[in-house]
Amino acid sequence: MYSNYTGHQNTATGKSSLQNNTTGDYNTAAGYGSLLSNTIGSGNTAIGRGTLWYTTGSNNTALGYQAGVNLTTGSNNIAINNLGVAGESATIRIGTQGTQTRAFVAGISGVALSGGQSVVVRADGQLGVAAVSGTGAYNTAYGGSALISNTTGSENTATGERALYGNTTGIRNTATGSEALSSNTTGNNNVANGTYALQLNTNGYENSATGVSALYGNTSGGGNTANGFGALGSNTTGNNNTALGYQAGVSLTTGSNNIAINNLGVAGESGSIRIGTQGTQSRAFIAGISGVTVTGGQSVVVSASGQLGVAPPIPGTNNVALGGSALVSNTTGGYNTAAGSGALSFNSTGASNTATGALALNSNTTGGNNTASGVGALRSNTTGGGNTASGVNALRANTAGYYNTSSGVNALLSNTVGNQNVAIGFEAMKAQTTGSSNTAIGFRAGQNWTTGNSNVAIANPGVAAEANTIRIGVQGTQTRAFLAGVRGVNVTGGQAVVVDVNGQLGVVSSSRRFKQDIQPMGDASAALLRLRPVTFHYNQAEADGSHPLQYGLVAEEVAEVMPGLAIYNAEGKPESVAYQVLPSLLLNEYQKQAVELEETRAKLEAMEAELSALKTAMNHLVEIDSPLSK
Repeated sequence: MYSNYTGHQNTATGKSSLQNNTTGDYNTAAGYGSLLSNTIGSGNTAIGRGTLWYTTGSNNTALGYQAGVNLTTGSNNIAINNLGVAGESATIRIGTQGTQTRAFVAGISGVALSGGQSVVVRADGQLGVAAVSGTGAYNTAYGGSALISNTTGSENTATGERALYGNTTGIRNTATGSEALSSNTTGNNNVANGTYALQLNTNGYENSATGVSALYGNTSGGGNTANGFGALGSNTTGNNNTALGYQAGVSLTTGSNNIAINNLGVAGESGSIRIGTQGTQSRAFIAGISGVTVTGGQSVVVSASGQLGVAPPIPGTNNVALGGSALVSNTTGGYNTAAGSGALSFNSTGASNTATGALALNSNTTGGNNTASGVGALRSNTTGGGNTASGVNALRANTAGYYNTSSGVNALLSNTVGNQNVAIGFEAMKAQTTGSSNTAIGFRAGQNWTTGNSNVAIANPGVAAEANTIRIGVQGTQTRAFLAGVRGVNVTGGQAVVVDVNGQLGVVSSSRRFKQDIQPMGDASAALLRLRPVTFHYNQAEADGSHPLQYGLVAEEVAEVMPGLAIYNAEGKPESVAYQVLPSLLLNEYQKQAVELEETRAKLEAMEAELSALKTAMNHLVEIDSPLSK
């Protein structure tokens, strides 16, 4: 207050505070340089270093470091932690935009006021009551230019920059978000939530848009509902469309009555429901269907593009078709069931067929009582009947074959006209074409068969073109065989079963019908006496772990003495001995021994007769000699 002349009731605390005041009254300055330049201004309050430094106006209040430092001649300003703006008056500035990022003012929240106006804030932080044009009633606007063009429209709510900007007479619209419903003029009962939601709407009515740019392009369309970013964004005049999801229905333009959920829709279409996107969603679960029986309804089918519909009426009696082109050619065939695209597609008069899987029984025309389960199962069948195929491409090539049964992928794949075949297992009897009455069980069992008949293969690939053959297991793979019902069972009048090195079973036939060049054995058995009978223990233990004493011959020794009596493996090495031949050889030796014994007995009897005669003669000589000796 160095220069004060006539000013009174001033208070200055701090160096240079109110230093230049001359006639100003009722000023309070606290802080270095506060109200430094004031000369005649009165009623100012400045607290803080440099506060109201340059002001000469009156009734200004400043609190905080350099608060109001930019104020010069203005009056009735309040600046708290704000520099103020030169020349302005009657302005309140609290804090600095960009420095303070949150504001808390007590005594507002939870306090209701009647008859007041809504307070809005501009981007630069200025507060004021919402500016609503026109004479309409019950309108609320928050945001720059919100509802600025309104004339008689009532009950509108606009929140956001230019929300409902162009509305004039429209009523009961709600717009939340920058540019929401900004082009609306006369449209009624619209709800827009999100930036640019329903932005181009002019006179469209009863639309609901939630999401940025939802229903953005709608102009006069009504009754639309869009939820999601860009949902129904391209719709212009279409009505009663519903879209849910990111850009759902964005391709719809003028069509109406569409429903799009997580689907873009198709331009121009109407009355369509699209849920999900083909190729994106790979599974569908809809509650309330499974286990619910509906009487008098029709079967629902789905096309390759995902379109649902009811199956077209099928001629014939009691037929059921599910899938594109299923049973599409049927004329009089009855009691057929086709499930899968192209299943029983060419069937005309065939009856009592069941096809499950795409292209199952696809070519069937008149064949009946067939069952095909699996993609392509019995695909080529035309007139064949009584066949059962289970597995992808099972019995695929069959055309006219009857009473075949196949279970497994590619089982009986190549069969065409073969009948009464049974193939169970992956690719069982895969190459069989025309053979009949064959049975194959196991992984690729009988896969080498082509045209043979009456074969049985269990876990064995079989041999091409063979017939009337049973094969169980694979030599060298299965090393032990157990067959119940054999051990301990006595069979009279039977023949011994033998097995060769290839595993083939059979009996040794003795009828002359099966023999030629029959000759006496002669000395062929003479070498038997050179064989060495032995006792031994097998290397492989019995089931109980024991190695019991065995009796027999050594195959290698037999091969050296009697090569024909030895049995050789595939490598030509001695493997076993034809023990079943030994009795014949022994019989031959026995017969030879018997002849020799008979000849020896005859000789002995002759010798005994000669000795008896000699003895009699000797006795006679003794009798003669006795008298002579006396």
